[in-house]
Amino acid sequence: MPRTLEAQVSIDAPLERVWREMTGLARYGEWNPFVVGIDLLEGPPGVGARLRLHVDMQGSRTTALEEMTVWTTPSDTGGERAEMTYEFRGPMHSTGMVHATRRQVLTREADGRTTYHTTETFSGLLWRFIPFPKIRVGFDMHAQALKARCEGPEG
Repeated sequence: MPRTLEAQVSIDAPLERVWREMTGLARYGEWNPFVVGIDLLEGPPGVGARLRLHVDMQGSRTTALEEMTVWTTPSDTGGERAEMTYEFRGPMHSTGMVHATRRQVLTREADGRTTYHTTETFSGLLWRFIPFPKIRVGFDMHAQALKARCEGPEG
């Protein structure tokens, strides 16, 4: 039985600005307290790109190998939504122990604001041992930090 965690926030910024910050992978360390760094290992950002995420779960640092599976830009949807999805590809995945898929979706609101919604679904033989409370806090911190970054001055 899979388990899903999620976070959502409304951001007072245009979808295109939020997309730029969300996909500016090299700059995550400047603003993101949860995913504190991303190394692009293979390919440009987009479907098939391989990443190493550096994650800080309240003082406990870990890395995760991921592969992008969805990359829908604002221009692909007429500026109404965008999505970046990646799947865990570490050793625990290849042995069937843990499967995880993280979706980050942006939706343009009628008033010009942007809704950021993220989910991650976990399954596999060892999914029950994943530190869900720490990940939930991390997701909330990530969403609030993205909001602060996008509502602040561009730089």
